Parts: sequence; structure tokens; C-alpha cells
Amino acid sequence: MLYTKRNTSGEIVMLSKEPTSECNETIAPDSPEVLAFLADQPGSASHFIASDLKNNVDLLGGDSDTI
Repeated sequence: MLYTKRNTSGEIVMLSKEPTSECNETIAPDSPEVLAFLADQPGSASHFIASDLKNNVDLLGGDSDTI
């Protein structure tokens, strides 16, 4: 599970692995919203995060081709 912070439009503006005072709504790591948020991030950090999520889904026996 990941934790999110959303703006007033309901869009994800921050993700966290742990709950914080700002990120307190849970969301599945393979959620389309999470993947869209990561795809919009500048630089290669989003690639590594998305790759980590795919690896976690693989480890849990999920279908990583859907993320």
C-alpha cells in the first residue's frame, strides 16, 4: 500500500511508502492513478519507482504486464 496527498481537484500530488500528516489516503501501488502520477514526474526517478512497483507485483504473483 502507498499513501497519497491530493490537490483540491483530487489529483495525486505526493506519494509516500509510510503514512504522514500530508499523505494519509491509501492507494494500491499498481493503481492507474499512481502510474499516471509517476509517469508525469521529471527525470529518471519515476522510471525506477515504476520499475520497483512492477517488481513488487511480480513478487506477489501479480500480472506485471498490466502495469
